[in-house]
Amino acid sequence: MKKVFDGTNFVSEIVLVDNAKFINCRFEDCTLNYSGGPWSIERCAFSGDTTFALQGQAYQAMLFLKYFDMIKPGKFADPSQVVPKRVN
Repeated sequence: MKKVFDGTNFVSEIVLVDNAKFINCRFEDCTLNYSGGPWSIERCAFSGDTTFALQGQAYQAMLFLKYFDMIKPGKFADPSQVVPKRVN
């Protein structure tokens, strides 16, 4: 993992999950952006309107699973509407 966040509060941010480890963090009204790299989330809390955006290989894997009805639409943001800013 490149970056470790321990006890960090994220509020109304776009958080890049790839290559990061989050321990005891809080995400409120955030978008968690994931592209397919390694990640770790331990003992974190999520509140408000926190959503997930998949891009790249992660997005392609989601489309594959969705095609075979292995997942249903949920709290995923449209990746074309998310402009990530690096917070890690």
